[in-house]
Amino acid sequence: MNYLKGLFTAGKVPVVIFLVFILLWGCVHKKVKPVYKPLETPEEIVPVADSVVPPIVYGKAVSPKPVPLSVRKQKFVDLMLPAILVAMHNRAEVNNRVKELMNRKELRPKEKLFIDSLMKKYRAGSINDLYTRTKPFPPSIVLAQAAIESGWGTSRFFTEANNPFGMWSFDENEKRIKSGSHRNGKYIYLRKFDNLEQAIEAYLDMLSKRELFKAFRQKNLKTDDPVELAKTLTAYSERGEAYVRDVIAVIKKNDFQKYDHYKLEEGKIH
Repeated sequence: MNYLKGLFTAGKVPVVIFLVFILLWGCVHKKVKPVYKPLETPEEIVPVADSVVPPIVYGKAVSPKPVPLSVRKQKFVDLMLPAILVAMHNRAEVNNRVKELMNRKELRPKEKLFIDSLMKKYRAGSINDLYTRTKPFPPSIVLAQAAIESGWGTSRFFTEANNPFGMWSFDENEKRIKSGSHRNGKYIYLRKFDNLEQAIEAYLDMLSKRELFKAFRQKNLKTDDPVELAKTLTAYSERGEAYVRDVIAVIKKNDFQKYDHYKLEEGKIH
């Protein structure tokens, strides 16, 4: 819900669609009640101790102090994984509801309003397309891309803009920061988010909406193997196939696939 508010205030979602989400969200959702934790130092990050993860969403990104790489990597996972699992849980609940309604011969007005609002949000051409666009995918991919794009939480865009995914900005009216790079004589800007929750939702929306990632979405219908899915992400980076090889290497080297089986604490889901 915080993300929806962020989109609304940023002018990204039309008012009508926003109000529909407010009215219908609770009707279709097994809600996660995240614990929003302000964060000033890496020492405040709660370790992910086992496969049952408390739904902690940290208020902002922080970069670990100079520590051994293995420690920095684990701190980064501890910081990112709970919010990723919360986002994927919410996505799964919406996707499950869409799947249920796909099989209905006729929708009630409230259900039709719900589907119509989602189709506008995700730019879907049909309810089947909506199902494809809202289907969750393995958290290991999210972690690997965040690790690469943020340098395991050390980049300026991560610490100053809560942007772990290197998402560019092409809209001068949205929050953003200037990079030190140019393209065709113009500065590149990266999006700036109020918190990591917003960044993760924006990343998921990007993969759900943009035609560049249609192959990823189609592959996601057929497999939950993160390595196979990663092979369809050549469009994510100018580096193309080299970038995909890096994503796969990070997943395998750091045993990220184990996190695909981690769950949120049941008592925090209502």
